Amino acid sequence: MQLVSVDFHITPVRDLKHVIELSGLPADVDEYSLSGQCDEVGTCGEGRIEVLRAAAGHSLYLTQETKEEFFSAYDYAGSLFHSADAMVCSHPSGMCELLMPFNRTALVWATTRFEQGREKNRTRLEGLIANLHALDNAGRLILAANNLYDVHYLNYFVGRMPALVPSLSAFAADARWSWDGGVDPVLVWGLLPEKAGAADSLLARLHLAAPDWSFESVRRIYDGGYSPGQIARHPAVLHMPYQVSIMSLFEHYSMCVPVLAPSRALLARLHADLQLVS
Repeated sequence: MQLVSVDFHITPVRDLKHVIELSGLPADVDEYSLSGQCDEVGTCGEGRIEVLRAAAGHSLYLTQETKEEFFSAYDYAGSLFHSADAMVCSHPSGMCELLMPFNRTALVWATTRFEQGREKNRTRLEGLIANLHALDNAGRLILAANNLYDVHYLNYFVGRMPALVPSLSAFAADARWSWDGGVDPVLVWGLLPEKAGAADSLLARLHLAAPDWSFESVRRIYDGGYSPGQIARHPAVLHMPYQVSIMSLFEHYSMCVPVLAPSRALLARLHADLQLVS
């Protein structure tokens, strides 16, 4: 089976490819990533998906014109999409709308809200839901989510119960937790760049509450990027959930890194004060 992926996140597809490799399934995944981190894993889609590259960040919000241009560019025998058996769509799920004119199966594995890229316009969101219904009615939709929230979220909006397929992120297990007791800080994860003021306030509170420990935002320590091995050398990771499904949490769990997180009550108070959750 030949699968193809055009995604905005490197982890879900990397996870799928690793599971396929370990299980020996007769499947292969051609990945043409639009993620800003695709260089790290060598999966960038340059040279094969020029239409979307030209649209840059707007590709997340596929317009009808972009979808038509995409089909025109790849509607030839032996093209990437005509030769694939199915397209894998995770982050965001709506990328599978590109597939519909090619009459192929869509494997939608939601790792965030399925309407990402369609959430700004009700008409376009309703269009995505209608397209998922059309794929389902044609017997060309495989629907899954990596967390219970999105399982029920999809069922509510799409009217079909997806399979629960958690992200394993077993590919990250090679970088096992290796803190040596040194002075490396606990990494605070999930503080989005646009909420720098909230990050400063939270870090100040952490230093007051636990003066014997050092806390720092991962974005400030590794502003140029990081490897799993670098994360594994820290004593722990404090996750401040900015949404209900965070791919790095699956990776850290697989790496056996101690994971800290606020209780729901504390997160609610912090969000009321600092608007941490998007």
